[in-house]
Amino acid sequence: KQVMVPLYDTLGPDAMRFITKQCEFEVMFVDTEKRFQAFVNNTYNHADGHKVKHVVCFEALSDESKALADEGLKVHDFTSLYQAVTEPIAPCPPTPEDVLVINFTSGTTGDPKGVILSHKNWVADMHAAVTAIPNGIMETDVWMSYLPAAHVFERALQFVMLSVGGSIGFFGGDTRNLVADAGALKPTVFGAVPRVWNKIYGKLQSAQNESFIKNKLIGWALRNKINMVKKGIDRNDSIYDKIVFKKIQALLGGRVRCAVSGAAPIKNDVLNSIRAALGCTIQEGYGQTETCAASTLTIAHDANPSVGAPVACTAIKLDSVPEMNYLAKND
Repeated sequence: KQVMVPLYDTLGPDAMRFITKQCEFEVMFVDTEKRFQAFVNNTYNHADGHKVKHVVCFEALSDESKALADEGLKVHDFTSLYQAVTEPIAPCPPTPEDVLVINFTSGTTGDPKGVILSHKNWVADMHAAVTAIPNGIMETDVWMSYLPAAHVFERALQFVMLSVGGSIGFFGGDTRNLVADAGALKPTVFGAVPRVWNKIYGKLQSAQNESFIKNKLIGWALRNKINMVKKGIDRNDSIYDKIVFKKIQALLGGRVRCAVSGAAPIKNDVLNSIRAALGCTIQEGYGQTETCAASTLTIAHDANPSVGAPVACTAIKLDSVPEMNYLAKND
């Protein structure tokens, strides 16, 4: 059985060589000619011992690029390879203990660490996270994919969408157009890091500073909506939404019903302002590659600063690391 190992293109040559050697890859998939050239020049040609035997490129390669490969490396065009398959591939159902993926993470010290995740790990975390989201994830839901595809959080959400028959829309590739892409797709479920939420908050502040009247109107609406949020009420059909927040909600398409914030802390005042303006529940979470993304998640409609309790499949224990002066008895 084959195991997928997703890699970031930002890992750098040393990390790529280390991972390629450690995993003893037989096949490498690359998306562009530029990355194919980088792989051959920076990884394949510097291999110590084991070498990759096949490279599949999603983009057509020039003769110049093909000439970079030696006789030990077979280069394939994805489209041609796909069209060459004429017979149905027999299904090969996994067992819960089979390895689904090895996700490499930079960690805090030394070489990248390969986290081995089983099908059982993945399914448990997917379902635990989904049950914490209001009404779960449904066939009618739409997820906007723009986070790194090698990251467990993005992969987990894509798996969830595929498992329920939901829709996935992929952004255009330019993060500067992220909000415009969301406005076009109209996702119902949205995930973001604080930098993206702060960008939306910045647009809210800019609108408020346009004039004296807008400052007073938006300030009035925000105060009242934030009071609702603090009482556990997330709604987008109030008078404040119809008069004031319709345009800010349209930035993400106007259909977001639930969202997740993670990867780094965000100021609670900022998050509550966005909850009020968008009129949807935004749950803050903490996760690790080792736990298939979700480790903890706030309860829906909880406006207090927190990353929440452990999700249903996860147990958390505080453990002291005396040599680093981290002690479980402290905060």
